[in-house]
Order: sequence, then C-alpha cells, then structure tokens
Amino acid sequence: MATYSITDAPAVVEGDSLLFTVTGDDIPPFSFIGIGDSVTTDHGIVSIPAFSTTGSLPVPTVNNTTFGPNPDVTVKLTSTGFGSINPTANTAIGHVTDDETAPVYSITDAPAVVEGGKLLFTVTGTTAAGSNVTVNTDWGDVLIMAGLTTGTLDVRTQDNTTFGSNPDVTATLTGTSLGSINPTAKTAIGHVTENDPAPVYSITDAAAVVEGGKLLFTVTGTTAGGSDVTVTTDQGDVTIKAGQTTGTLEVPTLDNTIFGPNPDVAVALTGTSLGTIAPAAKTAIGHVTDNDTAPVYSIANAADVVEGGKLLFTVTGTTSVGSQDITVTTDQGNVLIKAGQTTGTLEVPTQDNTTFGPNPDVTVALTGTNFGSIDPAAKPAIGHVTDNDTALNPVYRFFDTKTQDHFYTTSAGEKDQILKTQPSYNFEGAQWATPDKGAGTVDVFRFFDSAHGSHFFTTSVAERDFVKQTQPNYVDEGVAFEAYANAGEAGSGALTLERFFNTNTQLHHYSASASETNGINQGAAGPGWIDEGPGFIVHVPTGGMLNA
Repeated sequence: MATYSITDAPAVVEGDSLLFTVTGDDIPPFSFIGIGDSVTTDHGIVSIPAFSTTGSLPVPTVNNTTFGPNPDVTVKLTSTGFGSINPTANTAIGHVTDDETAPVYSITDAPAVVEGGKLLFTVTGTTAAGSNVTVNTDWGDVLIMAGLTTGTLDVRTQDNTTFGSNPDVTATLTGTSLGSINPTAKTAIGHVTENDPAPVYSITDAAAVVEGGKLLFTVTGTTAGGSDVTVTTDQGDVTIKAGQTTGTLEVPTLDNTIFGPNPDVAVALTGTSLGTIAPAAKTAIGHVTDNDTAPVYSIANAADVVEGGKLLFTVTGTTSVGSQDITVTTDQGNVLIKAGQTTGTLEVPTQDNTTFGPNPDVTVALTGTNFGSIDPAAKPAIGHVTDNDTALNPVYRFFDTKTQDHFYTTSAGEKDQILKTQPSYNFEGAQWATPDKGAGTVDVFRFFDSAHGSHFFTTSVAERDFVKQTQPNYVDEGVAFEAYANAGEAGSGALTLERFFNTNTQLHHYSASASETNGINQGAAGPGWIDEGPGFIVHVPTGGMLNA
C-alpha cells in the first residue's frame, strides 16, 4: 500500500495557478485492473493514475489590485483512497508573487475654510496597499486603510480676533510606512478665510495736563489688526501693534509765560493703513491748564525830560495775558498793555513854561486795572522835569521926579541905597528882567549924564566908545546888566525895548510896550521925542518880580 506526501509548488504571479505535486512510494494497489488511487487535500482531490506514483493539484490564485506580499497558499493532505499519508510530508506551500507597483503618495490642497474650521487635506496613493499605510506629514500622520488609496489629514485652524488675511496653512508629506513620496506633489496649501470685520478707528479726548506737559490721546480700533497699523492724524502718526486695538498719540504742549486760558488742542484722524475712520469719532480735544499767576501791576519812575517834553512811565505786569489787551488806569490817564505783553507806556506831556527855576515833579499813581491787580506795595512813580529857562534878574525901575528920567538897575543893593538916599526917585517895581551873562547875551553899558542928571543905556560897543570920546559930561558907569543877543535866545518871553531921545530935555526913554511906543510917537509924552529904534532885548518879568 502506498504512502503519500506533498511538495511545495513553484512560485507563481498572482492570478496564475500554483501546481502542487503529490507523490506515493508505490503504485496504486489495483493498478493491474486499471484502478488508480485518490488523495484528498484541503484544496481539492488529487488523482493518482494506475501504475503511477504522482498526481498534480492546481490551486488558482487571486489577481488582486493591492500592493504588497500575498499570503502563501498552504495545502494539506487529509486522506487517501487505498494508501496512507506521510505525517511528516503532508503539507506544502506555494508562494504568490505580487504584480502591482509600490504606491507613490501625494497630497492635494484643502478646500478653503473660515478661521476656526478644519482644513481637510487628501493624501492619495497610486496603488492600494494590502495593509494599513501610515503617511507622515508636518501636521501629523495620515492612516490609509488596507485596500484603500486615500486618507484625510485634519488640520484645525485658529479662530483669532484680529482682522486681516490669515496665512495659508502648508502641509508637507515627510515619509511613509510603505511606498514613496511624490517629490512634485508632496506639499499642499489650505486657505483660511477671515471672519473678523475690518477695524473702525476712533479717538478719545486726552486727560487735561498743565501747560508744558504731554497730552495723551487714545486711538482705538473695533478689531485688532493682524499686522501693525498706522493711523495718521493732523498731529502725527499713531502705531497700533499687531494684535492690539489701541495706540497712544503724544502731543507736547508749550509752557508759555502768559496768564490766561490756553486754547484746546484738537486732534483729527486723517487716515489709516487698515480699516476705516469712524466719522462720528474722528476728532478729540485736550485741555491745557494754565500754570501762570494772575498779573500784578506796578509803575516805574520816568526818565527825566526837559520841560515841554513827554515823561514816559512804564507800567509792568508780573505776567503777560494772552487772551486780551489790558487797561491799567492811573491818575494821569490809561495805559494799554497789549495781549501777550507785560509792559505798557504812559505818556505825560509837560509844560514848557517861561519861568526859571526847578519844576515840580510829576507823580503818577496806579488806580485800577480791568484784569489782575495793582501791587499794593508799589509806590507812585515820579518824573523829574528839567528847567530849560536861563536865570532871570529883575530890572528895577525908578522915576526921578526932578529930572523926569527913568533909572534901571539889577542890583538889589543899589535899589535899596536909592530908596534910602534919593527921595526924588520913585520906585516903580521890576518892569522887565535880564539874564545872567552867557553865550547868548550882550553887555548893556550905562552912562550918567552929569549935565542933565539922567542915565543912558546902550549895547553897542561902538556907540559906547563914541560917547566916551565925544560926550565928556557922560560918565561911564560900566556894565549895568545883560541883554539877549537876539529874540530867539529869550524865547517866548522876549521883550524888545524901543529907545527914544528927547531933544528938548536930553533924556533917553526905553519903552517896553507897543502902546507906549505908539503914544510917544504920536506926542502923548510931549514934544521933542525922537524914536531911535530898538534899543536892546530883555525878558518879561516873572510873576514874583513885578513888586520885588
């Protein structure tokens, strides 16, 4: 009786049949009558012909579409018709070779999603694998199940709170547990759509500062930007950092020296590099507090002036006022101090009198102001007025009742002597005045006519010398007093004396008034008077001289 065994089949490509051989160690026992034997396997029955020791078992294989090693086909002998099974050779194997190419993996772009959603990238192999395949990416691994060619990579996106285009998400294949990566399709992109509204910018009022400080205006956007945003204003630009909604505009203020309210600082938004400007909140204001004290006014003495000039008194405030002109009142008139200034000038005209001697000082006192206050410690100011008149000497006149002659002298001593010793000389007071000797004066020479008991006065040196040479009865008494060289030297008080000579009495007379001159010329003083023209120039007497 035969004992059967089975041998491995030669390897075949998937889809072909494996051919296993079953062999006995003897022919079938009933070969002589033409009967063979049969061997049963788990893959079918193998017939052994009469007079033969072998039989073949064809096992078809499946031509699948998946890449990867196929499982070996194992055939086991289970029974025989007349013989027995070799227990040590009752199993055989057949290898099935794969006919698919190794898969090559690529990735495709994900459909765009709104930020916060999932980007779905598809990873695809050219061939399905017979086992699960893991494809590695820089966003995580993708599992492609056995028999499938695709898998999905889920990438969660961030739902941020900033406005602006989101960066694309890039996914790159980095490796695979089977096959290879397509180098030209290993990267894919996913677009993330923005869901935040564009920012609208506004500006708020700054907190008040003392002048010289910085006003801080806050510019605010309704949404943060994904990148730095520049908001322009008429006072400079404001940078709002990426991810932030606010920025600060610093506006320095001027520390002036003027008292009074400062103008508000207004800031207007003019543009932005992202988003828009809120039309109802594009302007803000900053208040600037004054740090100057209210002005206190005082007045300073004026520089000396010559009489007839203007005394200039300066009124000064401790602080200027920027908002209005200031009026400071005085007992000599008002002073205007312009806005922004600290000083004003009071002009006080002085009188150009005709009297010689010191003028009284001009005193000015502040009486009030329409803003600020008057310094209570400030004394009234004084202006000195310098005299421009030369010293005047009264000319005393006497009338000699004996000779009917007029006598003139500036000597108080001579006047007193005459009053004591000459009873015929009637004192008529000071009729005019003469200056002290100076650059603008001339000498007045006096002669005594011993023949007639009268006096003669002249400013002419030639006439003096002629008289001395031709009139022996005229005694030269020297210079009696001074007269002015011309009317301009005497000023407004100039008085020109008209000289008369009486041919009958040999007397001289000096008229100081036009009416007297006219009367003498018309005979009012009697006959014999000859008008010899202007004698010399003197000055009208001052108030205190008339009865001196």
